[in-house]
Amino acid sequence: MTLIHRAISTRKARRDVQTALSDAFGADAPSSLRLIKDSPLARVAEGRWQGRQIIVKQFHSPEPASLIAAMLAEHKRLGALFPHDGLKVAALRAHAPAQGLVILDKAPGIPLDLALDPCTATERARLVGHAGAWLARSLGDSRAAGSFRPRFWLDRLDRDSADLPLTPDDRALFGRTMDQLHALGTQLKRGAIPKGAVHGDFGPYNLHWDARDQSLWAFDIQRTSDLPLALDMARFLVALSEQAQRQHPDCALCQGILPADLAALLAVPGLNHAPDELPFLDFVLGYRLLRSLREKHGHPHAPMFRRSLTNWLETQP
Repeated sequence: MTLIHRAISTRKARRDVQTALSDAFGADAPSSLRLIKDSPLARVAEGRWQGRQIIVKQFHSPEPASLIAAMLAEHKRLGALFPHDGLKVAALRAHAPAQGLVILDKAPGIPLDLALDPCTATERARLVGHAGAWLARSLGDSRAAGSFRPRFWLDRLDRDSADLPLTPDDRALFGRTMDQLHALGTQLKRGAIPKGAVHGDFGPYNLHWDARDQSLWAFDIQRTSDLPLALDMARFLVALSEQAQRQHPDCALCQGILPADLAALLAVPGLNHAPDELPFLDFVLGYRLLRSLREKHGHPHAPMFRRSLTNWLETQP
């Protein structure tokens, strides 16, 4: 019954998107739609439009116009920076605020984590460096020093995790990590943390590598997010750690991630952190790992995050 209900829901969601597209674009509406996901925030589908593969996103927000305006502004900003040296952005082609719709190019190539699976260490460092170069380029001239308030992040994590059905072992690991984050945050409070106009969800799942022309594409860009660089860097590094552990469960970690990935990212001009700035990245790595365990505590990959968190606790500089 669950499979039947899911199939009916999927057909209805796809039909609703197609209807909205027809209302917005008439006979010129995208066709051959296939629903990718239907989340509380938005429906996402792929199809064809004007001779190209596209992605359609339909926001569920009661006021989608402001979300779409923010997307347009950020894509316009990035359009002045990309393409650049094999680094590209999936363009926003059309929008219909009344229907909550945007049409974006579908990025060519394959997800970066799949591209990394067969790589040698040298090739992996090169691709991780490409991703870092995209993030650095996307900053434009926005890099600055901001004030760090760790309680904002920790209170949010506490609030979001209060009712989680964690096992006693996970609850203990959660508590140890929170204690360490509070201690580290106290040392860093109000410090000058590097920040800038980051992607906001910079993970290998939002990056495609196109081996044909050696280009890296970024997508799922929502708005200008003026946040610490460490947030996007940590999200990316933690996702890469998950990708590596899928292949090699016993791979060596330091601070919960692969040391070579961290080195490749920090070597990118624009993402470099001075010695007194690195502890901010240490903090955010622990924060991101803990959020990942919170989000995936019942997922088959949960043991990877338990291993990574334990390693983060044991290898703090």
